[in-house]
Amino acid sequence: MNRGRDRVLLRRLGERLRHVRVDLGQSQSQVAERAGISQSSVSRMERGKAGGTPIRTWTVVADVLGLSIELGRSAVANLPATQATAASMVDGRLGAMALVARLAEAGHWAARSRVVEGPDGNVRSVNLTLRRIVPPQVVVVRIWDTVVDVEALLDDLEQELVAVPRSTDSDEIGGFIVLRATSSNRRQITQRVSALDQRFRDSGSRWIGVLRDPRPARLPRPTVVWVDRAAARLIPGRLVLQRPRRRASRSRLPERG
Repeated sequence: MNRGRDRVLLRRLGERLRHVRVDLGQSQSQVAERAGISQSSVSRMERGKAGGTPIRTWTVVADVLGLSIELGRSAVANLPATQATAASMVDGRLGAMALVARLAEAGHWAARSRVVEGPDGNVRSVNLTLRRIVPPQVVVVRIWDTVVDVEALLDDLEQELVAVPRSTDSDEIGGFIVLRATSSNRRQITQRVSALDQRFRDSGSRWIGVLRDPRPARLPRPTVVWVDRAAARLIPGRLVLQRPRRRASRSRLPERG
């Protein structure tokens, strides 16, 4: 075990817990009561001083704050519990997940998160499912940090939409991808915008409106919704945020003899 690395992970995990708790307007005592632990335990966790805390406690507190974690058996077997949990909690995709869940709360959506780790302790996938009873609607949100293969990105969401269990035959199912607005991701999307326009033709603005508005509305078509690099704000707009700039060609002047 690398104790120095573990201390860093615990500190970052604690900072993440505190940030989400404050953002939700909850006190340490409120979180402690809901998690069934003492306020001093929450305080130690937020200060990164709870290295001996069982993984069950970390998971319960994370769930209270809307950051529930699913750890595979291999992750639990091969990694220290606190290190495995911290690796997930500090992942930027979880910040985006919490952001979407808070936005959807205004529209009376019930959010259920699913975070899966790989054997190395890194977050493998981040899913968020939103459900609304009236009208019966289900929204699948896939959250990605980096685009490697645009086509695979589209296929992944479409497979998730097909796999959603229906509570009734009248359920309307939709979904979108949340993607961090980095220059690399913008470049990848811009290069494949024709494929995206054929399959994902709606705008992020429509999805943001549907999530925050409790009034019934048809779900938009699947698309990509951008989130800023700090996972603090969803960016309304269409797929291409910024088209690549073309360098102006300079005509060469004739050389003077």
